[in-house]
Amino acid sequence: MTFTTIRTYEDKYPSIRLLVEAQAVPAINNLQNYYSTQISLVKSGKMEDAKNRASSGKLQMDRYRSVHENILNDINKITSNASSASRKAGLYARTIALFGSLVALIIGGLSAVIFSRANRAETELRKSEETYRYMAESLEIQNEEIIAQQEEQQETLAKLSERERELELISTYQEKLTGFVEINDFLDHSVPALLDSLAMDGALVVIKHDDRSPVQFEVIYSAGYPQQYVSRLETSLFGPAKRVFDEDKPISRLRELNGSERGLHDGSAQALDQYFPLHDDKQQVIGFLLLTKYTSSQDTNERLTRGLVRQFGLAFYAQALNEERRRQSEHLAVLNEQLLKEKLLIEGQRDLIESILESAHEGMMMCDSEGTILFSNQRMSRYFNLHEHIGDNLLQCCYAISAEQVSFTGATSSIQAMLEGSLPYLTQRFSFEHEGAPQHTELYATAVGEDTDHKGFLFVFRDRTEEERVDEMKNEFISIVSHELRTPLASVLGFIEILLHRELSKDKQMRYMNTIHKEALRLSNLINDFLDLQRMESGKQVYHFSPVNLVPMVQEVVDQWHSKEHQINIHHMSPELWVRGDVDRLRQVLHNLISNAIKYSPGADRVDVHVTSSEGKVSLSVQDYGLGIPEDAREQLFTKFFRVDNTDRRQIGGTGLGLAIVKEIVEGHYGTIGFQSEMGAGSTFTLELDEFELSSMDGKIVIFEDDDNLAKLIQLH
Repeated sequence: MTFTTIRTYEDKYPSIRLLVEAQAVPAINNLQNYYSTQISLVKSGKMEDAKNRASSGKLQMDRYRSVHENILNDINKITSNASSASRKAGLYARTIALFGSLVALIIGGLSAVIFSRANRAETELRKSEETYRYMAESLEIQNEEIIAQQEEQQETLAKLSERERELELISTYQEKLTGFVEINDFLDHSVPALLDSLAMDGALVVIKHDDRSPVQFEVIYSAGYPQQYVSRLETSLFGPAKRVFDEDKPISRLRELNGSERGLHDGSAQALDQYFPLHDDKQQVIGFLLLTKYTSSQDTNERLTRGLVRQFGLAFYAQALNEERRRQSEHLAVLNEQLLKEKLLIEGQRDLIESILESAHEGMMMCDSEGTILFSNQRMSRYFNLHEHIGDNLLQCCYAISAEQVSFTGATSSIQAMLEGSLPYLTQRFSFEHEGAPQHTELYATAVGEDTDHKGFLFVFRDRTEEERVDEMKNEFISIVSHELRTPLASVLGFIEILLHRELSKDKQMRYMNTIHKEALRLSNLINDFLDLQRMESGKQVYHFSPVNLVPMVQEVVDQWHSKEHQINIHHMSPELWVRGDVDRLRQVLHNLISNAIKYSPGADRVDVHVTSSEGKVSLSVQDYGLGIPEDAREQLFTKFFRVDNTDRRQIGGTGLGLAIVKEIVEGHYGTIGFQSEMGAGSTFTLELDEFELSSMDGKIVIFEDDDNLAKLIQLH
């Protein structure tokens, strides 16, 4: 029966049409819209909204069933009315036939028509009943289909809920895989979380070491296993553990519990072991994860297990890389610290070497095998400013120097021969003018780094100017000493020879003996001066300090100098001016100064000695009115063996030791000495010593001690 027939009967029976259009069709449309909406929500992942709308779907289904029952009741009512009408029509027909046979004959045709119509109405009613029964069956089939779809959707919803729970577990587990610095902390948090998520009882993480390591496999983490599995080292693996590395796939094995496990898990007789390979970024197996569940069933959520294990494997490799980077970083930090220390050490050594090279009195320069100047210290500024030519060719610089300093030509030839390899080493002496003064230099050169790729040559310029000057002074000293020694010795020997071989009067003998004595004293003083200076310079001079009144000491020394040519005048501001010193050495200083004043003032008739005191200092000055000191000789005046080279002074005897001895003695008394001089007007030598204040002796015990160190100790106490 088609929907056209249904529409025909709906036109005949408006109540049915009203129920179908007003209630049945809207209810079916609402159900279709509801299930379409539910399917859309499930596909879009809005499971909670779909669950919340489930009660609304049940309510619409109940409404549809109520409409369906109303339609069935209306159809049954129409069928019952049609059947009643048919029976009434038959009764009317038989009554008319019974009571009006005649009328029946008359109206037979009419009765026949009425009966025919009744039969036709009954047939149509039967057809209508069948139609509506078919509609009810169709609606029932649709209802069953809708219920099946609802059950299927509920099953899909349950699966989606389970999938959502799995995704939530994976998402939650992912959050527990980050934020760790060390791999031990990562394992302590991630593995127990994995066991809780999968409802497993034990886990073991094994990694494979490098082939060069004596131990190839190591258990780096264990949870739920006996203690002996923790940090266990293995040289080889067997069974499923080995198959994981060989086959690179997960392996499951159901095994019987051993004795210790059975005691702990009395309710279980078997254990399920699942081996999962762990990979690196190149998908090479670097280890495996063993998960154990104490159960007799192999039913597990394989999809969830694989998903969580995959997340663990990725995070484990990332953490292993971070751990390796951290170790490398720590190792690099240690290496960096060592490098910094070595750098600082090298820099310190470099600075030390540079300081040594810069503080050296020699000029040092280095060039490579081609003659390019690589290094030069500041001392080379004295040697043709070669320190300004770093990077230039040494030979070219030498040629330029030779053009200005002819004395450097020999050194240039020697340097060229050494650079060409014909000389293994070089020693050359030369002289040149520097700032208007003659300079004497000795050049040393040697090859460095001959067995390396950085062969070069080191040149050392040693200043010999002072040595030359000292040698000259020594030669002059030897000449002076020889002359000074020969003169008194010749007089002594001559007069002794006369006394030995001639008969002389007593007056001549006495006069000759006095001459011999004077010459012997002169010889003795010369030798003593030399020995005193040597002792002072070596630090072996011992001073016996005591309070000394300079005024009477000066008077005593002056009284010993009776000169017909010079009158010595003493000027002092007080009869007592005390200092702390060695009286014998102070006398020696004054003797030397007065001696020089008399010797170097041959045209004058007096020498003045001044003794003054000011601001805690006592000054002793010896002033002559003689030749004066040339300007160029003043810096070296207190140098031993130095004598002023002047025509006016050639006839003046002396060894050049007097002023050197004076300077050593004054400095040994913690004093100072200086001079002022004017050519042709004379010189004044002044020494300053600390004034000594005498303590009052009233009410005090005085202890006299000749040992200076013991006196200092007594003074401290």
